[in-house]
Parts: sequence; structure tokens; C-alpha cells
Amino acid sequence: MLANQDKVENSASPASIVRAPSSNIHGSVKECRSFHFFCDRTLPQLSGFYGCEFWDRLVLQATHCEPAIRHGIIALGALHERFENDDNPILRSGSQQDPADFALQQYNLAIKYLIDPFSHKKTMQGHYGSAIAHVTSGVKILCDIQCDEHNELPLHHVLTTSATPYVQIKDLKVLFTRLDTLVTQMIGGHPWNFYGRSETAYNPKIPTSFSSLSEARDSLDYLYYDCSHSMLDQPKRDDPAFFTIMNAWQRKYSDLLQRWSMAFDAFLELHGDTFTCKEREGVTVLQIQKLSAYITLDVGRSTTDDQTLWDVYCPLFEEMVTLAESIVEPATHSGHRSLDRKLSISLDKGIIGPLYEVVSKCRHPAIRRKAISLLRSASRQEGVWNALLTAKVAERVVEIEEEGLLEVSDCSDVPDWARISDVVPTFDPDGKRGTLRYSRVGSAHEMVRSTKEEILEW
Repeated sequence: MLANQDKVENSASPASIVRAPSSNIHGSVKECRSFHFFCDRTLPQLSGFYGCEFWDRLVLQATHCEPAIRHGIIALGALHERFENDDNPILRSGSQQDPADFALQQYNLAIKYLIDPFSHKKTMQGHYGSAIAHVTSGVKILCDIQCDEHNELPLHHVLTTSATPYVQIKDLKVLFTRLDTLVTQMIGGHPWNFYGRSETAYNPKIPTSFSSLSEARDSLDYLYYDCSHSMLDQPKRDDPAFFTIMNAWQRKYSDLLQRWSMAFDAFLELHGDTFTCKEREGVTVLQIQKLSAYITLDVGRSTTDDQTLWDVYCPLFEEMVTLAESIVEPATHSGHRSLDRKLSISLDKGIIGPLYEVVSKCRHPAIRRKAISLLRSASRQEGVWNALLTAKVAERVVEIEEEGLLEVSDCSDVPDWARISDVVPTFDPDGKRGTLRYSRVGSAHEMVRSTKEEILEW
């Protein structure tokens, strides 16, 4: 029966799914339950604060024509429901899956029909190495796609592209840009860059006022993506041209961020009174990300890795924590999580990455510990960032830096030699473990930072 159903659905074409997507599917009771759970609870969170046509319409439409997508969606719904009924299964010991596990069965069916398109399931299981590999592979494939000058169709030197795709290449680039930004924020960048190669859905020009929250989000995403990739071309600290080039880089992107901020303020002035609660949270997230970007662009550069340069930004780090608290605390009010906020999943940049930046750059004990507390109480998954796992890494960073010190009551109590930098995690592609690499001076009597490694398991 399933084979016959799939045969019929395989005969459909993208042209036949222009109507609004249905939330009903033909399948077993378990399949229907997980599909409905995805539609009711998972999809609104994947759409984020700003809405997303890819999830709201295109994916749901494709589930009725493509078995691979349908089974992938069912797997995500089943796994999300398990998250809501379990206390952080990402951190549960053991990495073996029960072969009878329903979500795993659906995931395998999706792979059977097509190449695995749902890296988010790997992330939700805690297999960050595999999830990151999926994202970076997808980015590379999209960067390799060229446009046929005669019929304007996408071309790839190995893969076959459809003349009538469910999702346009430029929309896939937007989705993968957000995923790639989250990966870059965690482990650093790579040489592949969408921009400057072909058409994208992002408009790099910043208006005098944004017309929507999604436009403001897209513009800040573009600015972050372009800025982070341009950093790959910057010279080393010992290069004679270091200060000249870095100062020009800072001026360029600080000016763009200022223009973005003015357009965002103008938008809030016009529409601020009309926002829903969800949209107000979206505004707060963008304000946090703006502060994070400002600090990164404004901090002084030196020929040495001077971590004390971050200390002057304590007031802004504290403001970031206060803004994040306004999002997290309502979900844990009265000592319990509400059902609607028990697990928040998103593919957008949110608050987890910025809170980790606070812990790693701000050495004020009260501010960084408040950030860790928020990470521990925020049941959130933002792309590859899991709040509780990030809290564990952040706690280890604090332990390393404050180990052996006397009373720490201010930033100045953590000397530069005790501070770590260049923190980069790498993840085992086959399990729940990774390596934390960082640089640190061995003691107060040494001058040169050396690379150290620690094994992480969860």
C-alpha cells in the first residue's frame, strides 16, 4: 500500500503543488501523528520570529509529492516530540540508536528515497560533526552551481538540476546562509562564499528604513556573512600592513552596521507599536546581535593577542545579557517551563551564540555567570547551537581561566596570561564527542600563547 502511494506521489510535479499546502497525509497512525506534530509545533519554530516561506509553504507542499521529504518531515516531528517529552536527550549518555526507533526508521526511509537533506535531525540527536558536514557540503554544492546564460537555468558539473524545482536556488542559498552563519559562528569560516558569484535573494543595499523584521534580519545576516568571510583575507598580526588593512576593514563594516542600525531604528519608530509578542522577541534578538557585531568591529587590534581589550565593553556585554534574560525568563517564570516554550528550535541566529561570546570575552564574574545561568535555563536549539551543551563548554572556559586565581570580583582579577583565546571546537562525525582547542599562555612568567586541547563528550 505504501509502495502504491509513493508511486502515485512520485508522478506529481512541482507545477501541481501551487495550491496551499494541506496538513493531512496518507500514512500510518504514527506517521500522521508525527506529521501533525511537525505542522503544529515544529514548523512555527523553524519559521522563527520573522516567518519563512520555505518552511511555511514550500516544504509542506513538497511533502505531498516527494516521499523523501515527507519521511524526513515525519522524522523531525517524531524527534521533536521526543525532545518535549524528555529532558535534553542530546546529553543523554550513549550514542546508539534503537533500530526499532520510529524517528530513525523514517529518517532511513528518507535516505532511501533521496540523499539525506535534513541535517537538522543530526543536530537534534547531538551528532554535531555529521550536521556540520551536511551544512558545509551543501554550501559547497550551492557555490559550485553556475547559471546557464541561454536559459538562465542552474547548472552543476556533477548533479542534475530540475527545470521546475520546488525551491529556487536563491531561496536555498538564503536558508544555507543562515545555517552556515551559525556554523561559522561556532567553528570559524571556510573559503566558499555565495556572494559575488551569482544571484542571491539578499539585497546588500541598506534602505533608509526596513519594511519588515525579515528584511532587517536578512540584511544583518548578509552583513555578518560578508564581514566574517572578508576576515579570511586579512593579514597576520606580524604583517607590516596589518594595521592599515584592519583599520580599513573596521571602518567599512562599522559604517555598514551604523547604516543598518539607523534603518532598524526608523523601522521600529514606524511599526514598534504593532508588534506581536513573537515579533518583539525577534526585535530583541536583533538588538543583541547588533551589540555583538558592534563590539567585534569596535575592539582595538594589536600585534599581540591582548584579551584585556574586551574589558571596556562590560556595560555592553551586560546589556546583551539583560536583553537575553527578557526572552528566557518568561519561559521559566514561576519555576517551570510553559508547554509552548519547553523546547525552542530554530535555524536562525538567536541568543545562544551571543551569550557564549559574553562568557568567552567578558571576564566580569557576575556577568559571565549570569550568561551561563541563562544558557542552562533556556531550553533552545538554534541550528547547531544547543543551549545546555553550550553552557557546559562555557563553564569549562570559566574554570580554565579562573583556576588557581584568588578572589575574582572584577575583570582585572583575571590577568591576560590566564585568559584563553582562539577557542575552536571540532566534532567527531560519528558520535557525541569533540575536541576543544584554545590558545593560552602557560603562566605569568611566559609570553607566548600555545595551543592546548581537551576532549569533550556529551
